[in-house]
Amino acid sequence: MREDQEQLRNFLLDRLHGVGGRGDHRALERFNHCLDIVTGRRSFVTARPLTLPFPRLPAIPFFHPEDYDWVPKVEAAFPHVLQELQGVLDQRDRFTPYVQTPPGQPKGQFAALDRTLDWGAFFLWKNGERIDDHANLCPQTEAALIEHAPLNTVRGRAPVAFFSALKPGTHIPPHNGATNTRLTVHLPLIVPRDCALRVGEETHVWQPGKLVMFDDTIEHEAWNFSDQLRVVLIFDIWHPMLTDLEKRLVAHTVEGIMAYYGEGADLGEL
Repeated sequence: MREDQEQLRNFLLDRLHGVGGRGDHRALERFNHCLDIVTGRRSFVTARPLTLPFPRLPAIPFFHPEDYDWVPKVEAAFPHVLQELQGVLDQRDRFTPYVQTPPGQPKGQFAALDRTLDWGAFFLWKNGERIDDHANLCPQTEAALIEHAPLNTVRGRAPVAFFSALKPGTHIPPHNGATNTRLTVHLPLIVPRDCALRVGEETHVWQPGKLVMFDDTIEHEAWNFSDQLRVVLIFDIWHPMLTDLEKRLVAHTVEGIMAYYGEGADLGEL
């Protein structure tokens, strides 16, 4: 089968020679992925939201930051964010375990990371609330996000923004996020060698100061196989293909789910 698929690929490439004109990599990206799927080089990646699936949004692993005019404004703050992070790292005891499974709930695939600082978090905003003691230490970081990024806002849930620290040798196992109504954004700050992020079948190596935008409802994982700490700033934004009306409806729906099950219910990262 593999031999047949390679022969089919070569046959199609011969037939397609010149059809793409002078299209660059970006112009041909989706079609090239299509050809990879047809000829067995990659699978058809789908999004699998765990809690709130929003239909008719395409499953795009990585979005192109250059398409969004707010991105350069956030990236311009990189030196200031890195400086404020260094101050935070001097107070490492302020980091808390990112994975904290509620008592009585199964730990599942994150058992190895549960309540450990192998994956630590320093929250500026959490569940829609400003963590004053933390945010006050990082005024320029917070300003860059609040003033420029299209942060999603849901009462009791969002925005969320935090420094994510992976200790040497840490692996975040493959998983899917709660809802495709948002994108996860990374601003890489400290990136040693042997660190990367996989979304679907695409692997991305962080570059300090360069934003990474991805749909976390597509299976993804991250790792730090170096002997140094890796830190990125993580925040969520609205999915850029949602209309303003849809954003309002999604926010009210999430608030309604919380009201139905109770404010203290464990709804994951919805």
